[in-house]
Amino acid sequence: MERWGVIVILLILMSACQQLPTQPLLQPQLIGEPNIQVSPNEKFPLAAIVTLHSNIKTRVEIEMSYGKNRSTHMKFDEFKQTHQIPILGLRAGREHKLHITLRTPEGAEMTYHNVIQFQAPALPKGFPHIQVKSQVDRMEPGYTLFNIMPHGDNTQLGAMAVIVDHDGEVVWYTLTKHYRDVRKLDNGNILSQQGNQLYIHDMLGNQIRKHVAMGENSRKLIAEQVLTNAFHHEVFPMDNGNLITLSIESRVFENYFDDEKDINAPRKTANVAGDVVIEITPQGDMLYQWRLLDILDPYRIGYGSLVGHWDKTLRKPTKDWTHGNAVIHDPRDDSLILSLRTQDATIKIDRLTGKLIWILSPPENWNEERFGAYRLKAVNPQPYFYPYHQHSPEIMPNGNLMIYDNGSFRSSPFHKKTLPDKAFSRAVEYKINESERTAELVWEYGQDAEQSYFSGALGDADFLPNKRNVLITHGSLKDDRGKQWARIIEVTYDEPKQEVFELTVTDETDKVENGWRVYRAERIADVYPVGG
Repeated sequence: MERWGVIVILLILMSACQQLPTQPLLQPQLIGEPNIQVSPNEKFPLAAIVTLHSNIKTRVEIEMSYGKNRSTHMKFDEFKQTHQIPILGLRAGREHKLHITLRTPEGAEMTYHNVIQFQAPALPKGFPHIQVKSQVDRMEPGYTLFNIMPHGDNTQLGAMAVIVDHDGEVVWYTLTKHYRDVRKLDNGNILSQQGNQLYIHDMLGNQIRKHVAMGENSRKLIAEQVLTNAFHHEVFPMDNGNLITLSIESRVFENYFDDEKDINAPRKTANVAGDVVIEITPQGDMLYQWRLLDILDPYRIGYGSLVGHWDKTLRKPTKDWTHGNAVIHDPRDDSLILSLRTQDATIKIDRLTGKLIWILSPPENWNEERFGAYRLKAVNPQPYFYPYHQHSPEIMPNGNLMIYDNGSFRSSPFHKKTLPDKAFSRAVEYKINESERTAELVWEYGQDAEQSYFSGALGDADFLPNKRNVLITHGSLKDDRGKQWARIIEVTYDEPKQEVFELTVTDETDKVENGWRVYRAERIADVYPVGG
C-alpha cells in the first residue's frame, strides 16, 4: 500500500506542475526612434549606419528595398540591446526603404511600425561608364570587386575600388589617389596596396591596419613604417595574419646591356633594379627579404628590362630587370610563387630559405648550366606554350597553376617581337610536375575566343569553384582610336567554352587621351560581412 501511496502523490504533483501558468515571452520594444547616418565616411559613400536600442537583448533583421521588385535581406546574429547596424549594398542615387524586425533568443519578435526612407548619394561626375551583360543562372553567384585606374584627365577623380552586382549596378566604391591590389578578406575587411602604403579597412572605411614603406632616402620616422624602399603591385594575406608584398632595390653592374635589340651594342655600367619579397607581421616587422638579384641571373634580360620604371622611386636612372607584379603563398609546401613581367618568368621559391624551386619561362637566354635544372620543360609543346609579360598566378583547387598571359611580344631579346596587331592575351592553366620538372598546358581561353583581345599591361585570371567558370580581366585595352578601356569576362571552364558575363569599363567623353584601366577583378560572395 505504501508503494501505491507514493505513486498517487507523484501523479498529483505532476498534474499540479502541468497546471502552473507558463511564463509569458518578453516582447521586444524599441527605446526611442532608430537613427540612420548615410555615408558616415565620405570616402566610402555607399554605406549607412542604423543605430537603435531595444528594451531587452535582440538581434536585428532588415529588409532593404530600392526599387520595384528589388530588395536585399540582411540578418545580424548578435543579441544585444544597443545596435549599430552597417547598411551595405546601397544603389547610388536611389531611394531606399528599411523594414526593421527585432527577435529575441526565445523567439519573440517585433516589427518596427515605421519604414526608414533615405536616398543614397549619386555617383560623382566623371565616374567610369560600367556596362554589363550577364547570364545570371550560369554565373558564379555574388558580386564583382575590381579596382579602376585613371588615364589622361580622369586623374581628377583618382583611382577607385568598386563592387557591382550581376546587373553592373555599383553597390560600393571608394576613391583614392592610387590603387593597385585590392581584395576582400574572409572576415569582410578590405586589403589594399596604395602606392607605398598597405591598408586594411572595414567596409565602412574604418582603418584596421596600416604599413608605410620608409623609402630609400626617407628621414621621417612614423609608427607604421617598414624599413624597406617601397611596396608595389601585390599584397597577399597569409593564413597566419602576415602580409607578403614586393619591394625594390638597385645594385650597380658593370658591362650591362643597353640595347634589347642588338646583342653586340656597346654595354655600360647600370643601376639594375631588382624585386625584393618581404613578409610583414601585423606589428610591422619584416621576417625576411628575398632578393631576386641573388636568386636569378642579373644579366638575363627580357623585353622591357632596360626601361627606367623605377627611376623616380629610387631617385636615379635604373634598369627594370624583373618588374615583379605578383607574389602568392602556397601553403601546401610553404613556398612563394612570383610573376616577373620583364623576365617573362613565373618562379617558385622556398618561403623559409629563399631557395629556387622551379622556373616557368621561355628557354631563350637562360644560363643552362646554372638554371637548366630548374626550368620546367613543356610536356605538350606548342607555338604559344609559354606566357609572356604575365600577371596574377593562382593555385587552383586541383593544384594546378592559372596565369593571366598578357602575350606581349611573345619573344625574348634578341629575337623578333610579335607586333601588337598579332598579339593576344589569355587565361592559361598549367599542370606542374615538380619531381620531373615539367609543365603541361591543360586549359586556355583567349586565342580561341570568338574575338581575341590584347591587354599589354595589367590583367587577372581567377578560377571560380561553384560554377567551374573562370573570371578574366583584360585590364588595359585600346580601341581603334587608342583610347583606354577594360573588359572583365566570365567564361565556362568546361567545353564548349562560353562567355556568361561581360563587364566593360569605358570613358564616354570625346577625349581620346582619357580612359580607364582595371588592374584586377575578383568575385566575392557578398558585401557582408563587414569585418573589423
